[in-house]
Amino acid sequence: MIWGYNWVVMKKSLQYMGPFDFNALRMTLGGVILLFLMLLSRIPLRPRDISLTILLGLCQTAAGTGFIIWALVSGGAGKTAILVYTMPFWILIFA
Repeated sequence: MIWGYNWVVMKKSLQYMGPFDFNALRMTLGGVILLFLMLLSRIPLRPRDISLTILLGLCQTAAGTGFIIWALVSGGAGKTAILVYTMPFWILIFA
C-alpha cells in the first residue's frame, strides 16, 4: 500500500520542482544512502566492470526513472503506475 501511494507523493512533489530536479534529487539521495550502507557492510565500492556499470546506470536507472517522472508530469499517477508495473508483460508481448 505504501509503495502504491508513492506515485501520488511523486506527482504532488512535481508541483514544487521540475522533473529533472526531482529525478536528480532522488538519484543523488539514493546513491548516497547506498554508498553509506556499502561502507557499513564493508562491501567493496569499486564495480567489476566500470564501463558496463556506467552504461547500465545511465540507461536503466537515470533514463528509466526520468521517463517515469516525465510521464507523471503529463499524465495521472494511476495511469503511470499501471503502465510501469505492466511493463514486463508488454516486453514479453513485443519480444
